[in-house]
Order: sequence, then C-alpha cells, then structure tokens
Amino acid sequence: MFRLSDSQLSGLSAASYERFVQKTLPFLRQSFPDTAGREDDAALRGYIDRISQFAVRHRVFREINVQKLMVLQLRTGFAIPLPRWQAHLLRRAGFSEEERVMRLTRAVLTGEQPELVSMGDDLPAMRAAR
Repeated sequence: MFRLSDSQLSGLSAASYERFVQKTLPFLRQSFPDTAGREDDAALRGYIDRISQFAVRHRVFREINVQKLMVLQLRTGFAIPLPRWQAHLLRRAGFSEEERVMRLTRAVLTGEQPELVSMGDDLPAMRAAR
C-alpha cells in the first residue's frame, strides 16, 4: 500500500497516482451509487484530488485512511476546512494516523465537542458538577 505525503503528492509519478484514482473511482461508485454513481469521471477525479490534498494537509497519508475520509465526507458532508477543534483531532501529535482518523470520525458522527479545560481548572469539581 503506498502513502501520500506533501512532497509526494506534488512529485508523485502520474502512474502511481493514477493507480490510486483507478482503484478509488469504482469504490466510490459502488459505495455511493446515488451520488458518486451519477458523477462523471472528471467530477469524481476532482473530488478525489480535493480529499487527497485535504488529507495530506492533515498528515493523513495511507490510502485506506484517505478513503475513510472520503466515505465520511460523502456520508456526513462535514465542512472543509474543518472547524478548528476537529482539525486539531486530525492533526494531533502522539496518535497514530488510524487513531486520528477514528477520533475525527467519532466526533463528526456524534457531534460531540471536546471539553476545553485550562491548567487552572478544578477537574474533579467540574466532573462532580455534571
């Protein structure tokens, strides 16, 4: 499985990227016949390009994770660019790419926003107040 990075996306050989697109086109058509199935190749290629670039900007490089973001975006229509707190979930250091994609997916599907706390907050008191 190949990975896309910032430098690779711009310098990626046309053949490698074309293989990714050729695998993704039928996947999108089969998975989303009511939307992607009605689009022509040019429109779907444009979508694949936009989501691929979005993924790379958020440090998501593995093909399967880029496709997960495509599925999530097609199912939910999440905003691009992401709200700041969702972008943080997708870029957060210390978590694997898979974990970051899963955390964004959970946030988008549930609509739950993280609780913002500061160093001076009394967490036990905040939890007790719930």
